[in-house]
Amino acid sequence: MIKKLGKLITPIIIMAATSAADAATTKFYVPINRSEIVTSPVSMGEVIVANPDIADIYVHGKDKVSIIGKMLGETSVRLFDEDNHLIRDMDVMVTYDLPAIRRAMHDFLPNERIGVEIINTRVALTGEVSSAAAANTALEIASQFLMPSRDPSEAIKDDSKVKNLDVINLMKIGAGQQVMLRIRVGEVQRGTIKQLGL
Repeated sequence: MIKKLGKLITPIIIMAATSAADAATTKFYVPINRSEIVTSPVSMGEVIVANPDIADIYVHGKDKVSIIGKMLGETSVRLFDEDNHLIRDMDVMVTYDLPAIRRAMHDFLPNERIGVEIINTRVALTGEVSSAAAANTALEIASQFLMPSRDPSEAIKDDSKVKNLDVINLMKIGAGQQVMLRIRVGEVQRGTIKQLGL
């Protein structure tokens, strides 16, 4: 999709005279169903997004554009000036809201060292936790921020299905964890065992 001076234009020719080498490609992360504002250092002539199903754009005047995350995935967005020179080339990654997940981990598990990263379109939990119970709690917290289903026609009956699909557990449990066993040894006379039928 191409937006030129706030108007939608059907893409027929994509700027053959302009090379992507004119500007460095940068990674840009947008949470799904959220938007991020990009400011241009010069007046923009047009903005191109490769896949508007993943990320849409809204142009604010000549120097600002909002990138709206619509679906998990990756696409590219390019900003051109009024002389058709490439201003900025971005690889846009639409992901889950990682900062919100990190805040929730810190709020509910303040004593655990848990990292939240993105691998392709999946959330990965890293770091070291004190127990298996803490790891399970972290997985439950992360799963609350994930989409219930990629396909609206599929009903998710078990939350663990979402967890297994979208959260990668790379957490390690600390080596200091110990299991205590209490064992009782008793003495029973043989005659008593026979009376019990054993």
